Amino acid sequence: MKKRCSKNKKAVSDLIAAILLILIAMAAGAMVYGIVIPLIKGNIASAQACSDAGLEIATDEGLTCYTGSEAQIEIKRSEKDVNLSGIQLQVFGAGKSKAVVVNASINSAVKEYKQASYGAIALTLPDKNEARTYVINLASAGITSPSSVAAAPIVRVGSSDKLCDVSASSAISGC
Repeated sequence: MKKRCSKNKKAVSDLIAAILLILIAMAAGAMVYGIVIPLIKGNIASAQACSDAGLEIATDEGLTCYTGSEAQIEIKRSEKDVNLSGIQLQVFGAGKSKAVVVNASINSAVKEYKQASYGAIALTLPDKNEARTYVINLASAGITSPSSVAAAPIVRVGSSDKLCDVSASSAISGC
């Protein structure tokens, strides 16, 4: 029995190959759109929230200063409505730094101004258009004469917290 082979048969016609290539390109585009666009939108929302947090270190009322083993930092917040979930305060001096997070919890390294002791009660964040002064215990960091302070907002975007870049910094002097 003889097998017949036709030399003119093609496995896939040119038209079907072109359609398959277009479908593959469309599927790849849809996958990129599904992954990249939400990522970009999330980054834009985070950047906007960080920009709107509007923290400022107040130095005009004399509450941003240091004495011995404590640094006082007065933080002012803008009037913009942003979901502020915390503030990272940083103190720099003598080649060392100390960072503490202020949020609605008890912290043994920071207290509110005129609060009796560290870690006694939960801290309160400043509301819109409000200022609060926090006192940081510098003894554990070995900083005796700080030179500058900085503040970075922590904002809630969706269901997660984002530490923003430092939005305010200032030199600090003795009280």
